[in-house]
Amino acid sequence: WQFNHNPVDSAWSLTSHPGMLALDALPAVSFEKARNTLSQKIMGFRGSYTVRLDLTEMADRQSAGLACMGKENVELTVRAKPGRILLIAEKEETAEVFEGDSVWLRLGFDIRGNIFQFAWSTDGVHFTDIGEPFEAHFGFWKGARVALLSYRPIIPSEDSSGSRYDDLQPAGTALFDDFTYLRLE
Repeated sequence: WQFNHNPVDSAWSLTSHPGMLALDALPAVSFEKARNTLSQKIMGFRGSYTVRLDLTEMADRQSAGLACMGKENVELTVRAKPGRILLIAEKEETAEVFEGDSVWLRLGFDIRGNIFQFAWSTDGVHFTDIGEPFEAHFGFWKGARVALLSYRPIIPSEDSSGSRYDDLQPAGTALFDDFTYLRLE
């Protein structure tokens, strides 16, 4: 595992919620700019990564979830909106509305065929594909990676000194649990 950017140590924890990874939602204009995103290189030729995301401490406007990083980044995120929770597959902009305190997110992959597919579940057993299959092109020096993310999307505003952010405080916490890598080949 490695952080995608220099981490903010006060905004992540392995001990605040025993057995879980807690990632606070720091402000960012996009996923690419989000701090405290944890990633690891995709291993093997075919398999899946699955993680349970506990939603109980998420805040309005927060995005948290699973991503496939490479030359292009593709996200499967939970977005907390007032009164509802949305599950969004970014590349296709496919959305599902669901209720509950947690959701399982999965990235299935076949490197030889360059086929990646997101899926989700409310029970961790029965998964439903979301969005269309996509290709992941190795990018930069890291290759294709799977990532856990939590951030609060913001819109930069302008003032007389240049670009600034309206609110730099963290908002909400994503709690990740039961991360599983299944190697099929």
